[in-house]
Amino acid sequence: MRGLLENMKDKKMKVSIIIPVYNGAKTLEKAIKSVIVQKNSNINLVIIDGGSTDGTLDIINKYKSEIDYYISEPDKGIYDAMNKGIKKSKGDVLYFLGSDDYLCSKNVIKDIIKKFEKTGADIIYGNVNKYSKKYNYSYIINKRISLGGLKRGNKIVHQALFVKKDLMISCNLFNLNYKIASDFDFECKCFLKTKKIYYLNENISFYCADGTSSNLNKSYNETSIIIRKYFGYYFYIRYKMTRVFRLMIFNFLIKTKLIKNYYNLQK
Repeated sequence: MRGLLENMKDKKMKVSIIIPVYNGAKTLEKAIKSVIVQKNSNINLVIIDGGSTDGTLDIINKYKSEIDYYISEPDKGIYDAMNKGIKKSKGDVLYFLGSDDYLCSKNVIKDIIKKFEKTGADIIYGNVNKYSKKYNYSYIINKRISLGGLKRGNKIVHQALFVKKDLMISCNLFNLNYKIASDFDFECKCFLKTKKIYYLNENISFYCADGTSSNLNKSYNETSIIIRKYFGYYFYIRYKMTRVFRLMIFNFLIKTKLIKNYYNLQK
């Protein structure tokens, strides 16, 4: 009977949750816990550590029985770690959770699997609660993103995004030439390749904005290059003009310690 149940489970859609981490001992445990409490879900948990020295491996070893695959070795950055995770994943659907992020509820993955099975989508994305301990703000990102939105530089944060593994492989994984905006590059490839994209108006995760992608100058520069590559000079120039204005406001808010109000510009 147990063998039969295991076979039935294996036939269900499986979601690989990939956690790239480097020196994340303070937050990784919460991320892992948010995964292992998921109800009625077929999950493949993969952790790719970049050679941490702060106790991260102690956390990984503590939950070793819940982790399907992990490795700890130096890498070329977060997207290299994510690509390693893709190659080791066993799921039909892939999801990336930062080591300082965590899933909103115990039913997130169960609901996502149901939507994939019901809609036949290649991509499903939802909402995230974006927060910053550094700047003391929190707000929910809950908007649809179209191809037109990508042309303007809007993107789906990867903590909200579930993608069929076959599609991700066909899009050649993450481009390591980009250090911060490779997820945006990937989304552009996906939106140009498939129309089977579904927006789920439910909260997926809490997303910490204090990490690598918080470097706005570099993020804007890489994003503008990607827009030019896929959509041409008109959208490239338009993006550069609007983002220069936003960056000026952002820097002003930092200096005046009003940054917690910056989320009003992001809506």
